[in-house]
Amino acid sequence: MKASVFITALLFFYFSICNAQNDILKDLAKRNQVNELISDKNNLNIETLFKYYEADLDSLPANSFYNNAVLNKYFKAKITAYANNTKDLSFSNFFINANTSEKTLTIGKSFRLDNFLANKEKRKAVKLLRPIQKVGNLFTAYLKSNLSNGFSNLYSKNSTTNEYEFNSNIGLGLKYTYVFNGKISSGEVEKIDYIRQNYVKKEVAKSLKKYNSVALNKDVTLKDFDNRDNELIIKESEEKQIVKKYFEFYESIIDEELKYIESEKLIKTSHLSWFSIDAYLPLTERIIKHSLDSLVIDKRNFRDYNFSGTFNYLFAKNTNGWGKDWSSKLTIESGLFKTNNFKVSNQTAATFQNIVKDNITTVVEGDSDSVFLGDYDDAWATAVKMEGVLLLFNNSMGLSASIESIQSSLKDYKNWKLGIPFSLKDKDNKPTVNFELQWREVSASHFVGISVGYNFGKFVK
Repeated sequence: MKASVFITALLFFYFSICNAQNDILKDLAKRNQVNELISDKNNLNIETLFKYYEADLDSLPANSFYNNAVLNKYFKAKITAYANNTKDLSFSNFFINANTSEKTLTIGKSFRLDNFLANKEKRKAVKLLRPIQKVGNLFTAYLKSNLSNGFSNLYSKNSTTNEYEFNSNIGLGLKYTYVFNGKISSGEVEKIDYIRQNYVKKEVAKSLKKYNSVALNKDVTLKDFDNRDNELIIKESEEKQIVKKYFEFYESIIDEELKYIESEKLIKTSHLSWFSIDAYLPLTERIIKHSLDSLVIDKRNFRDYNFSGTFNYLFAKNTNGWGKDWSSKLTIESGLFKTNNFKVSNQTAATFQNIVKDNITTVVEGDSDSVFLGDYDDAWATAVKMEGVLLLFNNSMGLSASIESIQSSLKDYKNWKLGIPFSLKDKDNKPTVNFELQWREVSASHFVGISVGYNFGKFVK
């Protein structure tokens, strides 16, 4: 008797948790504008699947063409085409970025903040929803170090002290990004409906039929239980598996539909905006050597703290005319950072060679030092920057321009840049490597060269 009461209480507790998770899942799905769930394997068929998908799109407000689940998939490649630094990289999951302009190597990871801070029940629900969940609140953490000759030196032996030390230019970056809802517009609704019914539906139906006939029973089969009451638990686990597969097939509809309508140029325009707050905290002090008389070398410690807020607006247009598919991005940034007089004047350190032995017949040279000539001073500075980028020819190449105003007690000056960016694509037309031919003015000094940003990583899920 006591055993049966205990089992009943345990099952009641279990299903209370399951019902709470189902309510959380339904609420999360509706936030992504997905209004119905399939949890019965008899309803996991192509007709019900498309009925729910089309109903979700029909229920959108006026002038809204696609729901959040579709928009999230569509804008990924658009954003990646512009990713050259950590101002863009928070949209990637794990990433490595080698930037030749800044001479830095950045390694980091992004998290969906609403998932990361969620309670245990919500995280379980989120795992089922991931294939279609909109990117909203993101948190990015990254490490940055110097890059020279394609190599980032993190830990090495100091020839002067004969001790191993960390690189004096290693820092931790923390960044929060909020992504607003995007928008897609099209004047070809009837043609899209035709493609959906005659092409997309058939492709998804093939995969769904194969799954239902081969893999479904394997996925929902659990080990045998001696107690017949556990059939309820088996049924609950089966429903979770069906919900998970529903979202995966929902995603496959999105993937197939976007592939067709993009190839047919049926999306006319699209918009997306996001803002971020970024803090860069040096973990090690940079040792700056300077000399007033070329005889006595002084050492000062410097940490290049950097705090900024950035707003980005992305606009894309698909056309068969000149320039083919093209897009543009506007960036406005304001920041506060630590600087020094050698940096603001763009001064290059001189090489001092130590002489160990010097006589008539022999000269023995010791270690060399990079030393700045002059006195040292540092200060906080403020910066305001605006940048515009235009990518043409299927978002493969274009034009860019930026201007930056910097003010501090050391010096007030402006930097600017004109560039020709390139975005190289893979066989699936996804951006892989971005680089830019640049003509720049930095602290009144002019440079012409190539800035390269290699990005490795997948979009955050």
